[in-house]
Amino acid sequence: MTQIDYSRINEEAFDFLADSYRRKSGKMINPEFLVEKFSQYLSDTFSNPNVLEIGVGSGDILRYFSERGFRTTAIDISSRMIEVAGRKSPNTTYIHSDFLEHNFDNRRFSGIFANSVLHLFPKRRTREAFDKIYSILKEGGFFYLSIPLFNESREEVIKRGDDDYVQEFRTRYIEKDFTGLFNNSAFGLLEKSITEFIDSKGNSLSRLNALLIK
Repeated sequence: MTQIDYSRINEEAFDFLADSYRRKSGKMINPEFLVEKFSQYLSDTFSNPNVLEIGVGSGDILRYFSERGFRTTAIDISSRMIEVAGRKSPNTTYIHSDFLEHNFDNRRFSGIFANSVLHLFPKRRTREAFDKIYSILKEGGFFYLSIPLFNESREEVIKRGDDDYVQEFRTRYIEKDFTGLFNNSAFGLLEKSITEFIDSKGNSLSRLNALLIK
Protein backbone atom coordinates (compact mmCIF):
# COMPACT_ATOMS: atom_id res chain seq x y z
CA MET A 1 0.00 0.00 0.00
CA THR A 2 2.95 2.35 0.41
CA GLN A 3 3.10 3.09 -3.33
CA ILE A 4 -0.60 3.80 -3.78
CA ASP A 5 -1.52 7.19 -5.23
CA TYR A 6 -3.55 8.21 -2.18
CA SER A 7 -3.66 11.85 -3.27
CA ARG A 8 -5.36 11.13 -6.60
CA ILE A 9 -7.76 8.62 -5.03
CA ASN A 10 -8.88 11.05 -2.33
CA GLU A 11 -9.19 14.00 -4.69
CA GLU A 12 -11.62 11.95 -6.78
CA ALA A 13 -13.35 10.65 -3.63
CA PHE A 14 -14.09 14.06 -2.17
CA ASP A 15 -15.07 15.56 -5.51
CA PHE A 16 -17.66 12.77 -5.58
CA LEU A 17 -18.71 13.24 -1.94
CA ALA A 18 -18.99 17.04 -2.08
CA ASP A 19 -22.75 17.02 -2.61
CA SER A 20 -23.30 14.92 0.51
CA TYR A 21 -21.28 17.47 2.52
CA ARG A 22 -23.37 20.25 1.02
CA ARG A 23 -26.54 18.50 2.22
CA LYS A 24 -25.06 18.17 5.71
CA SER A 25 -24.11 21.84 5.82
CA GLY A 26 -25.62 23.64 8.80
CA LYS A 27 -25.72 20.61 11.10
CA MET A 28 -22.56 21.62 13.00
CA ILE A 29 -24.50 23.83 15.41
CA ASN A 30 -22.88 22.99 18.76
CA PRO A 31 -19.11 22.60 18.47
CA GLU A 32 -17.43 19.77 20.37
CA PHE A 33 -15.99 20.86 23.72
CA LEU A 34 -12.35 20.96 22.64
CA VAL A 35 -13.26 23.02 19.57
CA GLU A 36 -14.62 25.66 21.91
CA LYS A 37 -11.50 25.40 24.06
CA PHE A 38 -9.35 25.78 20.90
CA SER A 39 -11.25 28.95 20.02
CA GLN A 40 -10.97 30.32 23.54
CA TYR A 41 -7.22 29.69 23.71
CA LEU A 42 -6.79 31.54 20.42
CA SER A 43 -8.86 34.51 21.59
CA ASP A 44 -6.99 34.70 24.89
CA THR A 45 -3.52 34.38 23.33
CA PHE A 46 -3.61 36.33 20.06
CA SER A 47 -5.02 39.76 19.33
CA ASN A 48 -5.95 38.93 15.72
CA PRO A 49 -5.88 35.12 15.32
CA ASN A 50 -5.52 33.49 11.93
CA VAL A 51 -6.59 29.86 11.58
CA LEU A 52 -5.76 27.27 8.94
CA GLU A 53 -8.19 24.38 8.47
CA ILE A 54 -6.80 21.27 6.76
CA GLY A 55 -9.74 19.78 4.85
CA VAL A 56 -12.65 22.18 4.47
CA GLY A 57 -15.61 19.89 5.24
CA SER A 58 -18.97 21.58 4.79
CA GLY A 59 -17.55 25.00 5.71
CA ASP A 60 -19.53 25.19 8.96
CA ILE A 61 -16.49 25.23 11.23
CA LEU A 62 -14.85 27.90 9.07
CA ARG A 63 -17.97 30.00 9.44
CA TYR A 64 -17.88 29.40 13.21
CA PHE A 65 -14.27 30.64 13.36
CA SER A 66 -15.11 33.66 11.18
CA GLU A 67 -17.97 34.56 13.48
CA ARG A 68 -15.49 34.51 16.36
CA GLY A 69 -13.52 37.19 14.49
CA PHE A 70 -10.70 34.92 13.28
CA ARG A 71 -9.10 35.27 9.88
CA THR A 72 -9.53 31.92 8.14
CA THR A 73 -7.61 29.99 5.50
CA ALA A 74 -8.44 26.46 4.38
CA ILE A 75 -6.63 23.93 2.21
CA ASP A 76 -8.27 20.98 0.48
CA ILE A 77 -7.35 18.55 -2.26
CA SER A 78 -10.87 18.71 -3.74
CA SER A 79 -12.00 21.74 -5.74
CA ARG A 80 -15.63 20.70 -5.32
CA MET A 81 -15.32 20.57 -1.54
CA ILE A 82 -13.91 24.10 -1.68
CA GLU A 83 -16.94 25.20 -3.70
CA VAL A 84 -19.26 23.75 -1.02
CA ALA A 85 -17.38 25.35 1.86
CA GLY A 86 -17.15 28.66 0.01
CA ARG A 87 -20.92 29.03 0.06
CA LYS A 88 -20.95 28.69 3.84
CA SER A 89 -17.80 30.71 4.58
CA PRO A 90 -17.19 33.15 1.71
CA ASN A 91 -14.62 35.25 3.58
CA THR A 92 -12.20 32.34 3.94
CA THR A 93 -9.09 32.18 1.75
CA TYR A 94 -9.10 28.78 0.00
CA ILE A 95 -6.11 26.82 -1.29
CA HIS A 96 -6.69 23.93 -3.71
CA SER A 97 -3.73 21.68 -2.97
CA ASP A 98 -2.43 18.66 -1.07
CA PHE A 99 -1.38 19.94 2.36
CA LEU A 100 1.85 17.93 2.37
CA GLU A 101 2.87 19.24 -1.05
CA HIS A 102 1.87 22.89 -0.64
CA ASN A 103 4.52 25.55 -0.01
CA PHE A 104 3.25 28.03 2.59
CA ASP A 105 6.41 30.16 2.19
CA ASN A 106 6.69 32.33 5.30
CA ARG A 107 3.03 32.16 6.34
CA ARG A 108 2.45 31.28 9.98
CA PHE A 109 -0.84 30.59 11.72
CA SER A 110 -2.12 31.15 15.25
CA GLY A 111 -4.09 27.91 15.08
CA ILE A 112 -4.33 24.87 12.84
CA PHE A 113 -7.49 22.75 12.78
CA ALA A 114 -7.51 19.18 11.42
CA ASN A 115 -10.85 17.48 12.00
CA SER A 116 -10.96 13.86 10.73
CA VAL A 117 -8.38 14.43 8.03
CA LEU A 118 -4.97 13.12 9.15
CA HIS A 119 -6.11 9.51 8.67
CA LEU A 120 -6.40 10.28 4.94
CA PHE A 121 -2.59 10.33 4.65
CA PRO A 122 -0.48 7.15 4.55
CA LYS A 123 0.89 6.18 7.95
CA ARG A 124 4.45 6.76 6.73
CA ARG A 125 3.60 10.43 6.10
CA THR A 126 1.77 11.22 9.34
CA ARG A 127 4.97 12.24 11.14
CA GLU A 128 5.71 14.52 8.17
CA ALA A 129 2.27 16.10 8.61
CA PHE A 130 2.94 16.70 12.32
CA ASP A 131 6.31 18.28 11.56
CA LYS A 132 4.86 20.52 8.85
CA ILE A 133 2.01 21.66 11.10
CA TYR A 134 4.54 22.50 13.81
CA SER A 135 6.69 24.47 11.35
CA ILE A 136 3.84 26.71 10.12
CA LEU A 137 2.42 27.46 13.57
CA LYS A 138 3.38 30.64 15.37
CA GLU A 139 5.18 30.29 18.67
CA GLY A 140 2.53 29.61 21.30
CA GLY A 141 0.09 28.57 18.57
CA PHE A 142 -2.52 25.82 18.94
CA PHE A 143 -3.20 22.63 16.99
CA TYR A 144 -6.54 20.81 17.21
CA LEU A 145 -6.86 17.34 15.76
CA SER A 146 -9.46 14.61 15.74
CA ILE A 147 -9.17 11.17 14.22
CA PRO A 148 -11.41 8.07 14.17
CA LEU A 149 -10.15 5.09 16.17
CA PHE A 150 -10.32 1.40 15.29
CA ASN A 151 -9.34 -1.86 16.94
CA GLU A 152 -6.49 -2.51 14.50
CA SER A 153 -3.96 -0.52 12.47
CA ARG A 154 -3.81 -0.78 8.69
CA GLU A 155 -3.99 1.16 5.44
CA GLU A 156 -6.92 0.43 3.15
CA VAL A 157 -8.97 1.58 0.20
CA ILE A 158 -12.68 1.59 1.03
CA LYS A 159 -15.89 2.25 -0.88
CA ARG A 160 -17.86 5.42 -0.09
CA GLY A 161 -21.43 5.74 -1.28
CA ASP A 162 -24.29 3.34 -1.96
CA ASP A 163 -25.40 2.40 -5.50
CA ASP A 164 -22.92 4.91 -6.87
CA TYR A 165 -19.69 4.75 -4.97
CA VAL A 166 -16.13 5.95 -5.03
CA GLN A 167 -12.88 4.65 -3.55
CA GLU A 168 -11.25 6.43 -0.61
CA PHE A 169 -7.82 5.83 0.89
CA ARG A 170 -7.50 5.90 4.68
CA THR A 171 -5.32 4.66 7.52
CA ARG A 172 -6.91 2.92 10.49
CA TYR A 173 -5.35 3.91 13.81
CA ILE A 174 -5.61 2.52 17.30
CA GLU A 175 -5.36 5.01 20.15
CA LYS A 176 -1.77 4.26 21.15
CA ASP A 177 -0.55 4.86 17.56
CA PHE A 178 -1.67 8.44 17.57
CA THR A 179 -1.06 9.32 21.19
CA GLY A 180 2.47 8.04 20.65
CA LEU A 181 2.83 10.42 17.72
CA PHE A 182 2.00 13.58 19.62
CA ASN A 183 3.64 12.44 22.85
CA ASN A 184 6.92 12.04 20.95
CA SER A 185 6.53 15.29 19.00
CA ALA A 186 7.68 18.78 19.94
CA PHE A 187 4.08 19.74 20.80
CA GLY A 188 2.79 20.05 24.33
CA LEU A 189 -0.50 18.29 25.04
CA LEU A 190 -3.08 20.58 26.64
CA GLU A 191 -6.18 18.38 26.61
CA LYS A 192 -7.41 15.10 25.16
CA SER A 193 -10.82 13.44 24.94
CA ILE A 194 -12.51 10.42 23.39
CA THR A 195 -15.97 10.99 21.92
CA GLU A 196 -18.46 8.76 20.11
CA PHE A 197 -19.86 9.38 16.63
CA ILE A 198 -21.81 7.61 13.89
CA ASP A 199 -19.97 7.15 10.58
CA SER A 200 -21.46 7.38 7.08
CA LYS A 201 -22.52 3.72 7.20
CA GLY A 202 -24.27 4.04 10.55
CA ASN A 203 -21.50 2.41 12.58
CA SER A 204 -20.74 3.67 16.09
CA LEU A 205 -17.07 4.61 16.39
CA SER A 206 -14.79 6.45 18.79
CA ARG A 207 -12.89 9.61 17.94
CA LEU A 208 -9.67 10.84 19.52
CA ASN A 209 -9.66 14.63 20.01
CA ALA A 210 -6.54 16.47 21.14
CA LEU A 211 -5.53 20.08 21.72
CA LEU A 212 -1.80 20.74 21.39
CA ILE A 213 0.43 23.81 21.81
CA LYS A 214 3.67 24.79 20.13
